[in-house]
Amino acid sequence: MTVKELKAKQMELDDLIRKQAKKCGLTTNGIDPIFDGIADEEGYLNSRLKVAWVLKEPYDDFDINGKPCGGGWSLVKDCLLNHDENWVTKDGRKQWTNPVWQKMAYVMYGFRHGQHWNEMEWIRNNPSMMDEIKSIAWINVSKMPAYTNSCNGNYRYQYETVWKDIVKKQFDVYAPDVVIFGYTFHCFRGSFGASLIEESSNDWVTHYRIGKQHLLDTYHPGRKGGGYVDSVIDMLNEISMRGE
Repeated sequence: MTVKELKAKQMELDDLIRKQAKKCGLTTNGIDPIFDGIADEEGYLNSRLKVAWVLKEPYDDFDINGKPCGGGWSLVKDCLLNHDENWVTKDGRKQWTNPVWQKMAYVMYGFRHGQHWNEMEWIRNNPSMMDEIKSIAWINVSKMPAYTNSCNGNYRYQYETVWKDIVKKQFDVYAPDVVIFGYTFHCFRGSFGASLIEESSNDWVTHYRIGKQHLLDTYHPGRKGGGYVDSVIDMLNEISMRGE
């Protein structure tokens, strides 16, 4: 797939997300989907391993009753590309401080630069390390603004009843070599069936395979430390050394 083709496919996916949210009656009371995908299509297609991260659901704002609202923007295009070289926005927000984005960046930076946790700089001293998450595929199992904590499991219901087919299309379009499930593997495991082969595991990650695609079942990257980062890096290195 060319960069131009991938960009066009992403626009089609955004349109499907928009239409599905409207069809299911989710776009009421000032709430719209938050679009995910890939910020840097060229970087993704040229990656040594094309990596997708599958997380739960995004958040934006909250109304006077504390319920989620907002949306209508793109996580990858409006956030991951909307900053200066130090990941500071025009209104002064330091985007590099996001703890979830940081852990994802540490994983991707460490893998791509042959380093582990104790060998890397702190992102606060080198915010450009965050650039590594521009060239991943970011997939949320639910696309609507939600609470900052997903402990109630509503994202799984939303995935099953609203977003399942669209997420499948995202997998088909992005065709990742590796999928990192950030505490979302339970949403998909039943659909993999007997074709799911367990390969290996370490402290934080279980590695499965379907055909040539590798699936990493691990925890959500928020509030995790060096052990988590190194465990995911080790699995990515193991997969990369196979040369598949």
